[in-house]
Amino acid sequence: MGAGGESTLGTGGPEQSVGSLGRPWGTIPRMSPRLSRSWLLPLLLPLAFVGCQPTAPQNADPSEGPRHLVMVSLDTFRADHLRPELTPRLASLAEEAVRFDDFVNATPSTLASHTSLFSGLHPHHHGVASNGWIVPQEVETLAEVLQVAGFHTAGFVGSFALHSRFGVDQGFSHWDQRFDQAIGIDAVDQSQRRADRVIEAVLAYLESSPALEAERLFLFVHVFDTHYPYDPPSQEADAASSIPFVDWTEDERARAQAIEGESSEELARRYAGEAAYIDRQIGRLMDGLRQRGILDDAVLAVVSDHGEALWQHGERWHATEVYQSTVDGIFFARLPGGEAAGPVDGVTGTIDVMPTVLRALRLPMPDVLDGEAFDLQAPRVATRVDRARFSQATSGHVDVAESEEPGAWANLQFPRMVRRGRWKMIQWPTSGREALFDLDEDPGERRDLLQGPTTAEVDSSELRHLLEDWANSADPLPSHFDREFELDTRRQLCALGYVPCPDESEGKKGAPEDPGPIP
Repeated sequence: MGAGGESTLGTGGPEQSVGSLGRPWGTIPRMSPRLSRSWLLPLLLPLAFVGCQPTAPQNADPSEGPRHLVMVSLDTFRADHLRPELTPRLASLAEEAVRFDDFVNATPSTLASHTSLFSGLHPHHHGVASNGWIVPQEVETLAEVLQVAGFHTAGFVGSFALHSRFGVDQGFSHWDQRFDQAIGIDAVDQSQRRADRVIEAVLAYLESSPALEAERLFLFVHVFDTHYPYDPPSQEADAASSIPFVDWTEDERARAQAIEGESSEELARRYAGEAAYIDRQIGRLMDGLRQRGILDDAVLAVVSDHGEALWQHGERWHATEVYQSTVDGIFFARLPGGEAAGPVDGVTGTIDVMPTVLRALRLPMPDVLDGEAFDLQAPRVATRVDRARFSQATSGHVDVAESEEPGAWANLQFPRMVRRGRWKMIQWPTSGREALFDLDEDPGERRDLLQGPTTAEVDSSELRHLLEDWANSADPLPSHFDREFELDTRRQLCALGYVPCPDESEGKKGAPEDPGPIP
């Protein structure tokens, strides 16, 4: 962790610097000794899922572009909850931004998704399987690129899943991770902090000398409140009494009632209350950035890492399936003054965020990317409605340790999906089952077009080949579960509901009723 950040959980005391975690580089800005993977490009380029390996515009002068980058990550945020009546500040910002409305989260898992966000790579290339794994130093991150370009880089996170011990802070001079509040139902999510504390840390840091003296800033702000368990402040709980519509079957309603002990509607009201609460805190952040003259000299990127199932399709939280409830994401990018605002046609995804913001800042790209750089100043010029994007479920458990073997990717056993235009195919490799959906006609994914006659104008075999080629291209950088801190990590992830607790006494204290993986 960069100098100035502290953590009161899981480290044995305050952290004074990155070096206190046992890393050799102390607080000195660093670049990844990225492994050369240029040999992979000839194999990947013919496949439809690979981006254009973009570079900065020719003869681009970074000094002529926006000075700063502000990236806001909405953890566990359903895309259908971005609406004026529930999240007015976010909706207003989206109206001033270039909006990527058909956005596919790379994976419904926090650490793996954020690694894709920072690297422009799919999980089966960057190697991070799920929470608790180590981001390889060979991954060239957005923060590292910006740090080399002269940006002061500072990150503020709301969840232990993004603790610096997992290497997600690569390239950040400052990483604020003070998880100092026991919040939620029976305190089961103690290893986090509410959005108001995250925003307070950001605004306080902007008054410190590192930020005040910086010519260019990269601020990464992560909020976690829409993660289970949902316990919004009374102000937002009351405001969300009329919830956004969520479509459940009777079986899904019954299962939610049986396990949660409350109706699916009440569960969704509490979730919507957390979304409203996040919106108010993001509004505070925007006001603070505008007052300091940062917002209108910055690219503002707002993105979700994944959504939340809320019992749709029988999934309690997220990570185990790839239906729209968890992989339909948010990404919009506001240029200074709201320039070029409007929607972008075509499917995009998490892997496109890094190259797109680098292009907006007129900076060079890493050598290897899965994503594509969109020109935010002319985003509708080169869009493709036939673009394919992919996602894969994960396991929150340590039993995917086989991924430590070179070239192995144990996640191949989990559900995966491909989106191309209105069409979506899901495969469940362990059962051999697959399904096809027309999201224009069936956004809730209730009618599998492969079951029975259909007039769908789509070649399912083409989607099948795209998905299988993508899966077969898995070639992860070497990663591993954090075994040095395994017991402590498992206790912390248990407190968040991610994995079973290490023993019975801890299980009774911290685990939810069904401690399945919800990374």
